[in-house]
Amino acid sequence: IERFYAFENRSKIFPIDSRYKFVNLVFQKGKPEADGFEAAFMRHDMRELEDTSEKPWMVRVTRKELERLSPGTLAFLEYRSPRDREILARMYEGRPLLGDRGPGTWNARFYREFDMTNDRDLWTDPKTGKLWNPRQILGPVSGTTSRPPYYDPAAWPDIRARMAEKGFWPLYEGKHIEQWLVDIKPIERWVSMDSAAAKNGRLPDPGKKAVFRDIASNTNERTCIAALLPEKSCAGNTLALIESNSLSLEAV
Repeated sequence: IERFYAFENRSKIFPIDSRYKFVNLVFQKGKPEADGFEAAFMRHDMRELEDTSEKPWMVRVTRKELERLSPGTLAFLEYRSPRDREILARMYEGRPLLGDRGPGTWNARFYREFDMTNDRDLWTDPKTGKLWNPRQILGPVSGTTSRPPYYDPAAWPDIRARMAEKGFWPLYEGKHIEQWLVDIKPIERWVSMDSAAAKNGRLPDPGKKAVFRDIASNTNERTCIAALLPEKSCAGNTLALIESNSLSLEAV
């Protein structure tokens, strides 16, 4: 790789969504002549490609650095300037990565519980093809309706407890949490414990679960949005689960 020049589409370089990103990539086949290449990220003006003068926003990216910052994927980090790179290097200096194991680390494991596509049969009535809902399972009950969100927020604690007694746990998605908050939007899917046990040979973990959203943006105020799901809950693939012997869920 000789050069990696990434653009955002905010100036509508292409007649598509302005949030898309695309790259001008220059490379040749053969053994690298040097460790690394020049890169630029989040640029907007295509005329910069014709400008041969020195650009203050160009950043040198090396394989050694990628192996340190993204050992599992060698994913590029998007620097706006060499100053960004300098700050990040200082942040990582002498500190373990979240996925590292051994003394002085979190010893964390990350996994997902249910896939929103491949596991949809777990929260769908096979007879009707529709989602299980409290009105269908509990019958007429105060606070429920025949249409989404199926319950009044004030009645949620009672509905949740009664659904669990019937063997149905709420399925949380990324949109259902904010920083340390859950239930910011109504639950739409309920996982049948009978179906989950039949498919996977076991029930989901009934305890509290530490999760974080798998989608964030580098322009958000926070890029790690985490929360603690209550007992007898399930998580879809837009929520990553964390297990760590350094993390006490009771303390949280």
